[in-house]
Amino acid sequence: MKTLVTGATGFLGLALVKELVTAHGPDSVVALVRDPVPDSERAAVAELEEWGVRLLPCDLFAIPVADFSDVEFEVLYHLAAETDSAADEQRLLVNSKGTSNLLDSLGRERLSDTRVVLAGATASIDRGHPPRTLMKETDPPHPRTAYGRSKLNAEEDLALFAESFGFECVIPRFSPIWTTDLSTGFLKAFKEQAVGRSVLRRVNWPGRITMIRRKDAVKILRHFGESGTADGRAVHIGDGHVYTYAGLMKDIRRLCRDSKWSLPIPKFFWSLIRFMVWLPVVRSKVPWRLSCLIGDDLAVDSSLLRQLYTNTMTSWRESEDEIRL
Repeated sequence: MKTLVTGATGFLGLALVKELVTAHGPDSVVALVRDPVPDSERAAVAELEEWGVRLLPCDLFAIPVADFSDVEFEVLYHLAAETDSAADEQRLLVNSKGTSNLLDSLGRERLSDTRVVLAGATASIDRGHPPRTLMKETDPPHPRTAYGRSKLNAEEDLALFAESFGFECVIPRFSPIWTTDLSTGFLKAFKEQAVGRSVLRRVNWPGRITMIRRKDAVKILRHFGESGTADGRAVHIGDGHVYTYAGLMKDIRRLCRDSKWSLPIPKFFWSLIRFMVWLPVVRSKVPWRLSCLIGDDLAVDSSLLRQLYTNTMTSWRESEDEIRL
């Protein structure tokens, strides 16, 4: 199985390449890397070189983005993206414009009869009203951030190219991804709050969230890329559990041996705040990340995933003995 991977030096991309190399050998993978390589990515590039993967310099803002003249692949994993939800629109252009530039550069001839797996995000759907149920794939999109809009634009461009060029496409929309090394990934901010003794770590935030462990996210990507079970679909990705921010913080505080007083805010107060956050005059003023802590804005229904991917996934609680602070 020959694959082309963008974002190969990233948090998820590097782990995916390692999985592909283990399964199919280093000659099966071509990894696109930024040219010139940023200092922050040099260690990852060194790992790719050590594994024997072919590196292809690219610039997603250029046309063509890379020299694909001698590249063959059956699956394209497009993971390159700006993942900072607070980034400005200029930085976020790589998500939308970068995707269309990549597909345009590859062209109909190379993409025809291939499969493209685009790493999406639940922020592309988001909420248009106060949460009543977990987010479903059939919910209409209401992205509230520039990041969410950029990811939705990438999804829409992919669908247009797939229809025009004749290839299959899959969009796994990832819930926040975590790993047992809390110095990186989604839970890094939680650890920093606990270690830094911020008063915010003691608040019983009422919001709920779904998550996915990185090793499971990688296996799901590979499964979708190689099996075709999710062709033509966007699928919400979570491990099947719904977590509270307060519960996650409590677990991390305990791992940090911080078991002192908490700051329990009454439920009626949180109910009032959750109502007020959705008032039009307030909504535009409340930072998106704060609204997520208060509501269920990142909690998705992953029942479709469990129909398409039947392997067991590892939950946060099941991984506690592996956590490294």
